[in-house]
Amino acid sequence: MKPKVFYFYDALCGWCYGFSPVMHRLLDTYATVVDFEIISGGMVLHERAGIVNPQMSQYILNAIPQVTALTGVSFGEPFKAQLQSGTRYQNSWKPSLALTAYKKLHIASSFDFATAMQRATFVDGLNLEDDSTYVQILAHDAHVTVEHLFEQMAVPKTTGRTQQGFDFTQQLSVQGFPALFAQIHGQYYQLTSGYVSYEQLQPVMEKIQAIAAQSPEINA
Repeated sequence: MKPKVFYFYDALCGWCYGFSPVMHRLLDTYATVVDFEIISGGMVLHERAGIVNPQMSQYILNAIPQVTALTGVSFGEPFKAQLQSGTRYQNSWKPSLALTAYKKLHIASSFDFATAMQRATFVDGLNLEDDSTYVQILAHDAHVTVEHLFEQMAVPKTTGRTQQGFDFTQQLSVQGFPALFAQIHGQYYQLTSGYVSYEQLQPVMEKIQAIAAQSPEINA
């Protein structure tokens, strides 16, 4: 049985945006030998949702050069301008619901959709609360239409599955995003917490394959 790697992410997490190229390299390299699933962790919910306060806005603006230098991703001027003007609104619920709905419709492209949401917010400065943002994101999607996405988002089971993702995140005590966990022979192993490079992950991926190749009795 192939090992499974869960990627805990949030559409509003800048470091997850920076980790996106690494995640896609992992998929390109290991998708035939490892199963991958992306989970929305719910970073900005309830009382944390709303207009980003001045202190947090400045923190994010100060962190952008570091994220860019380490990961190579760039942040758009519209996103920066919203932070500078105090108009940036954040809430993880709707993009998390959208990802759950997309996974139900076409799970094979769910990582691409997650990345598209990140680019919409961090490059184009679009609000993931607005339906029009998803119209733009899915305009050239070959697998899912925006009409089907909205229909699936309205299904009560989608709400339940989204909450299950948040609960799963808490059950594994995920402390920050991005984070990777492996499931092997019914056991969970934390692989990363925070940004790591592809080169750092390569020996980790080889190790989990080696563990998975052993019989369950060996790992008991």
